[in-house]
Amino acid sequence: MYYAAKLSNKVYIIGFHFFSTAVYMQTTFRNAAGILVFVSAGFVVYKSKTLADYMTAFSNYVLPAGNFLRSIGEKCLLFTVQAETPSALETLWKEYMAGTLQKRLQEFLVTKELKEFTHEEDLELTIYIDDQEYKDALMDLLIKGNCAVCSSNMT
Repeated sequence: MYYAAKLSNKVYIIGFHFFSTAVYMQTTFRNAAGILVFVSAGFVVYKSKTLADYMTAFSNYVLPAGNFLRSIGEKCLLFTVQAETPSALETLWKEYMAGTLQKRLQEFLVTKELKEFTHEEDLELTIYIDDQEYKDALMDLLIKGNCAVCSSNMT
């Protein structure tokens, strides 16, 4: 999306902006003693027939409507969550802040198989979404929505 300024009859492009409407959900696991337990993305998705199946199940079970899992990274089990609308992103944030998102993710990821694999009976999952990243994604969604309205009004 280009931002442009019009001076007299000429249009000058003054910047290019890629809309980043996604947030990163950093996930860590700790045992009962509070020690970090490493869990790879490969282990998390191993029971699914395909990665696409896992991503769909994750989106349907863990995330509020209007959000979907875009990718999984290895840093600390990093989930990239894409929001379709500002209200969807706001709902995701509210559920994150209320602990609802963490609870659903705990139920989804901490399985009997994971406990056996890590030899840990009590695994506690924590998640973190950066508030500035949330604000930036929300702003981009709002701008994207306004640009779509503006462009439809121009035709």
